[in-house]
Amino acid sequence: MMGYKPRGIPHILLNSTIPATEDQIRYLQKTREEAIACHNFAMQHMAARSYRKKFEPWKVGEKVWLSAKNLISAFPSKKLAPK
Repeated sequence: MMGYKPRGIPHILLNSTIPATEDQIRYLQKTREEAIACHNFAMQHMAARSYRKKFEPWKVGEKVWLSAKNLISAFPSKKLAPK
């Protein structure tokens, strides 16, 4: 998201002999692997969903979002138009 890969666990900590540190490192590695797996699954799901997506025309009476970007009005600017 920020344009760079996050740093991993420093190699100095991987060779630690403190049990609490080892448990924390294992937990962090497991969490990171699960996050990467979920991210890959989401990417595959979104890619597959975009191929199945088909355009369905609107029906009379449905609400749609309209943009007024290119709308021509009788007023010189949007700021001077009545609200």
